[in-house]
Amino acid sequence: MATDNFLDTRQFTFKLFPHPLHPDDIGDSGALQLATSKTDPLTQYIVKNGFPELGCNEFMYHKVASALGLYTQNAKRFKNKQYKNAAAVRYVPNARLYRHSEASLENRKAFYSFEALFCILNETDSHEYYLDGDDRLFKLDNAASFKLDLSPAAQALSMMSGGADIFSGARETESEKYELTRICLIRECGQEADEPYTETFQRFAELDMEVFDEAADALEKNYPSYIVGYLYNFIKYRIKSCRQYIDERKNI
Repeated sequence: MATDNFLDTRQFTFKLFPHPLHPDDIGDSGALQLATSKTDPLTQYIVKNGFPELGCNEFMYHKVASALGLYTQNAKRFKNKQYKNAAAVRYVPNARLYRHSEASLENRKAFYSFEALFCILNETDSHEYYLDGDDRLFKLDNAASFKLDLSPAAQALSMMSGGADIFSGARETESEKYELTRICLIRECGQEADEPYTETFQRFAELDMEVFDEAADALEKNYPSYIVGYLYNFIKYRIKSCRQYIDERKNI
């Protein structure tokens, strides 16, 4: 069954939403908004609309995490032009900050898997983990994934450097960090980190690109096709690099 990936702004009210970790600061995702359904006040979304790449990065991150079997909040797009580059992530009221030392084994395993995905998708933002009302671990703030920067400053820097391919990040996997991160996690958290961390690379290596067709179709309604192509190729390169990493681990 096809997923409805879009919201209509006319069905929501919007207000500013202070970031829970730095309420007095706008943060690197720009000013956040809370969208509340006019017909169901319990249906709310955090809206990121500060920079042109935030929407596609955040939206695609949730699709990838879900394809790997990780628990994530629903991520949506907007039909309306004003929010064409925005991402809407389902809001979790009364979320609690995740504390690894107090966590259940199930949530600790999920944490190691999310940390593996952080590495695979070349995230550069903070590691923000929370628990929902059912004590399930989820991760916030995933917009700095995929090495995609569509800001005027990034494009100007590309031109100054001789017109280098601003989308070369799709090919730059940084796979040398895979094993280093595994070793650091085991050193900090113990041997229990090894299996869920490594299994995430295994699951990523086995991904079928067709699972992302629906997400790609949704993105193409708001973004140029070359942006969607970049994300598609990014994932393909990561599937290959994850497969190579798993093969190397088997030969150790």
